[in-house]
Amino acid sequence: MSVGLLVADDCRVADGSLVGEGVRVGDGVRVGDGVRVGEGVRVGVASSVGDGVRVGDGVRVGVASSVGDGVRVGDGVRVSVGSSVGDGVRVGEGVRVGVASSVG
Repeated sequence: MSVGLLVADDCRVADGSLVGEGVRVGDGVRVGDGVRVGEGVRVGVASSVGDGVRVGDGVRVGVASSVGDGVRVGDGVRVSVGSSVGDGVRVGEGVRVGVASSVG
């Protein structure tokens, strides 16, 4: 069975955002305006995705992580638990952002 979108409790996905098939969003997640999320993406509990972000397919955003406004995240990227990607940063395909790290 294919799940189009699974959104947990207390989440906010802003107007104008598009989410691909098979995406799972954990409790308390905030997704900004004009965000595009690829297929098979997982966003962990209490994380945030800023305005205008582009997220490739198969991306994992760990619990309590933050992806700033205008960020571009390539396919297969892993943003580990408690990490932060600053506004406007481009994270290339397959990159791993370590636990509690800050990029940009």
